[in-house]
Amino acid sequence: MAYVGMNQMYRAMPHQCGCGGPSPYGPIGYPQPTSPPASMQYGLGMLSAMLNGMMQLQQAYGSYLGQQPSPQQPPSYPTQPAPQTQAQPHGKVIDQMGDGDDNRQVASGTHGNDQITQMGRGGDDTQIAAGKKGNDLIHQKGGKGDDSQKASGGNGRDVIIQKGARGDDNQNASGGKGRDFITQFGGRGDDVQKARGGKGRDNITQKGGAGDDSIHVAAGQGKDKVVINGGRGDDRIVYKVSSGKDKATVRGGKGNDTLLLEVGKKQNVTVLNKNGKVIFKRGNGGTVVKVDGVESLKVNGKKVR
Repeated sequence: MAYVGMNQMYRAMPHQCGCGGPSPYGPIGYPQPTSPPASMQYGLGMLSAMLNGMMQLQQAYGSYLGQQPSPQQPPSYPTQPAPQTQAQPHGKVIDQMGDGDDNRQVASGTHGNDQITQMGRGGDDTQIAAGKKGNDLIHQKGGKGDDSQKASGGNGRDVIIQKGARGDDNQNASGGKGRDFITQFGGRGDDVQKARGGKGRDNITQKGGAGDDSIHVAAGQGKDKVVINGGRGDDRIVYKVSSGKDKATVRGGKGNDTLLLEVGKKQNVTVLNKNGKVIFKRGNGGTVVKVDGVESLKVNGKKVR
């Protein structure tokens, strides 16, 4: 909004206030050095005060005298509602409990953040759980018996926990896309554990427990962290090296343990002992595996030590 300047208003006023003659300010745009009389200065001061008051009212309450409202007026509200974003579903909470017999438990999540719990007791239980999109939590516990556990997280940041007890358990877990946390406990017995990462920076922990265990891990394409502990018994550990730059720690535990590394042609790997001494190296960078308590080491079927 444009406001009229005081000089322009004075020039536009008729000069019948006792000063006589033409305006001492001359034509608009060419002010003369002569100042207006004191009586006129007083009148202009009053007029200026009135205009300032009207301007403040106009700024507070909107337009007046046909002028446009000031930008400082109270905000107006749209007649149409603003577009709303659809929230992600909350997911499911699924609890499945065994009764001591041979149970088959199957659970499928949603595209939200699911929580799936499967508990076996006595008997040879089968537990299958699948998440989808979302950050899922899957917890499987077998109990006594020869249990079979399978879990997949799907897309998202998933947490998968598989626990066996007494018995020869079979555990299989895969993370999928996203940063996943996979933990497997075999317990007593000759257990088979398989864990696979995916796209993302995964954390994989496998503990065989007492017994002659077979432990398999395939890291994903990110910078994964892998910790393997065979426990008591003669364990067989298979590590499939990925294209990522993983950091792995492999402890055989008590017994006669074997570590088998499967390395592709374009993949680099360095194997260190517990003191940091290089046992095997191919290329620069890539995956670093630190071993302790492993009696036999083979790379692509060839014995290194």
